[in-house]
Formats: sequence, C-alpha cells, structure tokens
Amino acid sequence: MELIQVHMLQTPPSIEYKGKPIVFSLKKAEALFYYMAVEKNATRTTLASLLWGGQPDEAAR
Repeated sequence: MELIQVHMLQTPPSIEYKGKPIVFSLKKAEALFYYMAVEKNATRTTLASLLWGGQPDEAAR
C-alpha cells in the first residue's frame, strides 16, 4: 500500500504520492484535504461553516 506524505510544517504545506507532488486545482479542495488530514473526521455542518461561512446554511450545504 502506497502512503500519501503530507508536509504540514513547511510553507507552503505540500502533499506527495509516490514521490510526486499533488496539486489541487481548487483551493477549497486543498483546504479540505489538509483539514481532514489533521482532524480525521468532521461533520457536514462543520465543513460547510469552515468553507462557506459567509453563505446561508442552506446554500453552504
């Protein structure tokens, strides 16, 4: 099984798979990946609040 390497304590943080960098096309997708790497799990409400905090709850979900 191949492991994904997540380097959080550098600027900017980075992700590698099989020695190759992973680049996200969307910043929110990248933010979600790093959040989940640290927290391991989250509710949909928490993620909606973090990623779309300025939107009404219905739109964020």
